[in-house]
Amino acid sequence: MKNKHENPDHHDVGHLARPDRPTAYSLSERFERLPFTGYQRWLAVILATCFAADAVDLVMLSYLLSAITLDLGLTVQQAGIAGGSVFAGVGVGATAAGYLSDRFGRRKILIHSMLIWGTASLLTAFSWDIWSFSFFRFVTGLGLGAELPAVFALVAEIMPANRRASISGWMHVASQSSVVLFTLASFGVISLIGTSLGWRAMFVVMFVVALAALYIRRNLPESPRWYEASGRHDEAEHAMRRFEAAVADAYGKPLPSPKSGGKIVSAATERGGFRTLFAPGYTQRTLFAWSLWFLFLLAYYGISVWVGKFLVDRGMSITASIGTGVFITMAGIPAAWITGQAMERFGRKIVIIIALLCVAVAAFLYGQASTYVLVVAAGAAMHFFLVSVATAIYAYTPELFPTRARSTGLGTASTVGRIAAVSGPLLISALILKWDYTGAFIACALCFSAAALLVWWFGPETQDRSIEDISS
Repeated sequence: MKNKHENPDHHDVGHLARPDRPTAYSLSERFERLPFTGYQRWLAVILATCFAADAVDLVMLSYLLSAITLDLGLTVQQAGIAGGSVFAGVGVGATAAGYLSDRFGRRKILIHSMLIWGTASLLTAFSWDIWSFSFFRFVTGLGLGAELPAVFALVAEIMPANRRASISGWMHVASQSSVVLFTLASFGVISLIGTSLGWRAMFVVMFVVALAALYIRRNLPESPRWYEASGRHDEAEHAMRRFEAAVADAYGKPLPSPKSGGKIVSAATERGGFRTLFAPGYTQRTLFAWSLWFLFLLAYYGISVWVGKFLVDRGMSITASIGTGVFITMAGIPAAWITGQAMERFGRKIVIIIALLCVAVAAFLYGQASTYVLVVAAGAAMHFFLVSVATAIYAYTPELFPTRARSTGLGTASTVGRIAAVSGPLLISALILKWDYTGAFIACALCFSAAALLVWWFGPETQDRSIEDISS
């Protein structure tokens, strides 16, 4: 007996499920009429594991940096290089994989990317000096950077318009929860087996996570919208019917009929990639996205990489700084969910602007904090709004570009941001030496404020609009 999922025509999903009967409805109309079921939720869970692995690896370094610095005998400048090397890899990986994802598909990139960062994480555990550590972290970044453009392109392309932001919020909830668990694990491991073996053990754990991710991602579908934008219409139709059948199976009754808006028939099938980013109508969006990511990530990682060391330099032990970091990081869990819901209700622009202004204030206060209570309070508020902004721009950026260049657009924006992320830790180390933490965090607050003005002036609103409508 055949499995129901192997036969798209098993379910009564309307005349669209008949392989011998063509449909005049666009993929956009067919996607937007689909009810939100357990099938889409399961896909969101799979995609969340991709994003969680990235977040865990990058944030975990913040609380391991002091241990790594001590074990490898790094100077302040070398610690900045160690912290920034992974972001260089993420930048290269995001642009390269963004282009490859638009050229060869989202699924292939997601299936293979963890092999790169998983293997590199294992090798990082055996680093012997600053240069070996930085090289392995760069390669890790290549794999991590490859995942994000494909992940959020899939969210934009297979999830309904009124769910994209909230799903992005839930993905960030998963990533922040994972960060808390791994931070606690770092705390426990370093306490039990010491500084040198402790940080190395955590990178071995990341290798095990990569193996688990390989198993989980095996059932991810390819985006029908990507097939269509690539001119592969038969495959797009087949993939769409399978998607509809899986939704119908989870829904348990006939799917509603599409409603034609009479405007959009299908996505454009011209060759995408880098040229599309500067085609008429997209140049301003591209420059806007690049600038937003640069300003935000310059300050975000300038702060994040130094949070743990800031606590140590204020008199805490390494293990105490990790424990305090857990409290601070937990603030990101409700932030992600609240941001996703707020974007669906109030729109993307206003949420991003408010979050950027709030994180600017929190960063200023964090740099001024001198007591334990103030450090924790200001740090928690800062992390809350950092996660809020990150949640928002990961949902927002893929909506700005057409399907044929969506991963390329997000990938290049991420790369520009990662250039800033490489510069951020180095810049902060220089500012710390000259003006202490106070001046460094004031500089970060100014970056966040400038990003808020940028969104106000140039950001288009994408709330409750299909991605084809936004592109047109």
